[in-house]
Amino acid sequence: MKIDKTNEFVLGFLFNIDCTKVILIRKEKPYWQKGFYNGVGGKVQEGELPIEAMRREFREETELDIFYWKYFGYINDSGNKISLFTSLCSTESFVPIFVNDKTVEIVTEISLDNIKNIPIIYNLHWLIPMAIEIINSNKNIEVIITYK
Repeated sequence: MKIDKTNEFVLGFLFNIDCTKVILIRKEKPYWQKGFYNGVGGKVQEGELPIEAMRREFREETELDIFYWKYFGYINDSGNKISLFTSLCSTESFVPIFVNDKTVEIVTEISLDNIKNIPIIYNLHWLIPMAIEIINSNKNIEVIITYK
């Protein structure tokens, strides 16, 4: 199935230096994600590379400009391609809770010790550990996930 830019998205996970916390966003849209936490991301714009979209989307949603993102694969889901990225922040903690004024979506750091106690998108239970493994690896790994 051909994927055009209108169906291309990015999703990223930023961890603190010891990978005990991750930045997530409480989604208001699309409807099926409302009230759940997800990684930060969005649509790839025309003429934009996925890595450029990841940096832009993260900056727009969090006001943090993370230069280095490690690509680790993509998800094919109903004609949508979602490129996956991970990165480390050089501190133990991030910024305080940030509310995105455009979407009223709350961006916050989540302790991985408490992640089972909050509503997260179902695939984060395995995407987050995978992202940690990849960011700590010296290997270039590309994971391809296809939902049928």
